[in-house]
Amino acid sequence: VDEPVRQALSVVRRAQGADREIRRQFARNPRAFVREALGEAMDEAAIEALFIETAEFSERVRDVALWTPVVVPWVQRTGEAWLPERFGVRIGATSLAIEPERLPEVEALLRQAIAEGKPSIRIAGIDVPANEEALAAVHELVAASELSAEEAPPEDEPQGGVEEQETAGLVDGRLVLEIIDNLGEAAYRARLRPRSLDLPDGPPSLLATTPKPHQEHGIRWLQGRWRDGMPGVLLADDMGLGKTLQALAFLAWLKAGIDAGRLSRKPFLVVAPTGLLKNWQAECDRHLHAPGLGGVVPAWGTELKRLRKKGGTDIKAGEPLLDQDQLKNAAWILTTYETMRDYQLSFAAVHFAAVVFDEAQRIKTPGVLVTHAAKALNSDFYVAMTGTPIENRLADLWCIVDTAYPGRLRDLKSFSQTYEAEAEPARLHQLKATLTDGDEKTPALMLRRMKADHLPGLPEKHEHVVAERMPPEQAQAYDRAVAAARIGTGKGSMLEALHQLRGISLHPVSPDEATDDRYVEQSARLRAAFQILNSLRDRGEKALVFLESLDMQGYLAALLQRRYRLAALPMIINGWVAGPDRQKRVDVFQAGGNGFDVMILSPRAGGVGLTLTAANHVIHLSRWWNPAVEDQCTDRVYRIGQERDVHVYYLQAIHPTFGEQSFDKRLHDLLERKRALSREMLMPPLDPENDARKLYEETVGATVA
Repeated sequence: VDEPVRQALSVVRRAQGADREIRRQFARNPRAFVREALGEAMDEAAIEALFIETAEFSERVRDVALWTPVVVPWVQRTGEAWLPERFGVRIGATSLAIEPERLPEVEALLRQAIAEGKPSIRIAGIDVPANEEALAAVHELVAASELSAEEAPPEDEPQGGVEEQETAGLVDGRLVLEIIDNLGEAAYRARLRPRSLDLPDGPPSLLATTPKPHQEHGIRWLQGRWRDGMPGVLLADDMGLGKTLQALAFLAWLKAGIDAGRLSRKPFLVVAPTGLLKNWQAECDRHLHAPGLGGVVPAWGTELKRLRKKGGTDIKAGEPLLDQDQLKNAAWILTTYETMRDYQLSFAAVHFAAVVFDEAQRIKTPGVLVTHAAKALNSDFYVAMTGTPIENRLADLWCIVDTAYPGRLRDLKSFSQTYEAEAEPARLHQLKATLTDGDEKTPALMLRRMKADHLPGLPEKHEHVVAERMPPEQAQAYDRAVAAARIGTGKGSMLEALHQLRGISLHPVSPDEATDDRYVEQSARLRAAFQILNSLRDRGEKALVFLESLDMQGYLAALLQRRYRLAALPMIINGWVAGPDRQKRVDVFQAGGNGFDVMILSPRAGGVGLTLTAANHVIHLSRWWNPAVEDQCTDRVYRIGQERDVHVYYLQAIHPTFGEQSFDKRLHDLLERKRALSREMLMPPLDPENDARKLYEETVGATVA
């Protein structure tokens, strides 16, 4: 190594090992840092010769910096699982509607009461016997609760398996690309740059599948927006309308232009949740004639070892690098959102012909690194695809659009003040029209069609609200929770009461040593579910059961196998099932032939990207608080490829006294109102503060100050 280079590298090495602020100074201005460190030992010309300016990054990238989380004060972030299901616990013959976190407290109180000779303690309005048997039962529950906490996935269950979370805690302080983020002001606005391609619009010759009319329209729409010179679009078709086929046909059309020498040769990039990557490869093989889009480079999981640049820094030590030659010479690349995030410097240095973001709601959150990395990519055209462009709040839509067409919806601060501060119907109708119709200066940015309007040949969908009266033990637990809530005060007690009511409405206690029949009879929803499943068993039809509780998922699978004498345990898909295993389970279920079968899925993990048309029954054993997510679950079976009528069951546990004011009934009515509004306009499906307050007032009957 030449002496000037050696001296400069020694400065870089010292900076890498220094504290955070020194590393930040170096990242912001490496020339000045090296100049100051070397002083007169190296002249200005020699220092300049050490640096090579590149034009590989997009116009939106302005620097390399150390990552720090971005605070977005004008967007109110709320936890997505604001009403997680909680069961009560059983201590001997006594059932308590308390959260697992309070079990150590109960154990301590029991020990104290036994030592003092007291006959019982009062917890949540219930007298618990203070004896050694009760103490032993609580001690076992504490141990089980701690084990469950270690094994349970985070509340926002990873949709693609635990491998997607491996590096989530390693991003703070990493070198990343600094972008113009448009959060506080619209400092970066993409421009229209009309393009031409001497190829006819419509299905390309590579397409082996005859598209349905709405799909052919979608293909032509994508081609038209590309010709208009738009930087990107949002393909927001309803779930099950074939967005993947439309995207593949569009990429095949661009590939024809590349192969003919009419477009410069650049790779395509598809970013998707881990569980969908195998599906993308299968769909490409199915819908396109050989050789499809060309050689695919899988960039995720163990395949990353083949892409690691020789001598590249390990991800845990600093900036991870991938071999640029392999990426740039690929025909198309498949990767996950997490891999794109962790290797953003490598992906952003490649100029892509097109980037497809599948399940684009994964980049809905402003100010986080995965969204930041998506906006740093350099592509001629972006296709963001999602059937739920607004999953929680209107800022979701802004963030996805600002990735595909930066500046189209101005900055986030102005957008939030205009549309989120007061969600007026007139403004929301106008916003939807702006995106779907365009204006004089800008063509339509978003294409959104619903199955009911564009799939006339799809079988009928029948929705059944199944209301079942609570059995005595469940009703008594519900009574105690309501009574405790009415003497509580403040927001914390309100949310705790709703946690309890939601859990009790599914089942008053966690799965335990009770007999199968006894456990089913203790829950109105379980009783209703098995009445439905008995009928399906007799008819030899398949069902999906959506259930949030991981504990109950395992118990229910074993119970189903015992009750129906199934040859194998029903398969489960939740956040702990890795992408490849998830697809294997889907394939086995789909190829299972005729006859009764059940698959159990978590709403978050199982509600995205899976095709399970072998089933035509969907049982919502857990009601999800967000109608957009609940509809995604239903659409695993109600989509292209379904040949039988679909039956959807919404189960409700109705209290014998409260009746219409029962939690399940009020939640169902709330979801139906939100579902109707979101179909009419771009109305956010969730307003946690007001939703919780309304549910509390309608069920407990008290007003929260």
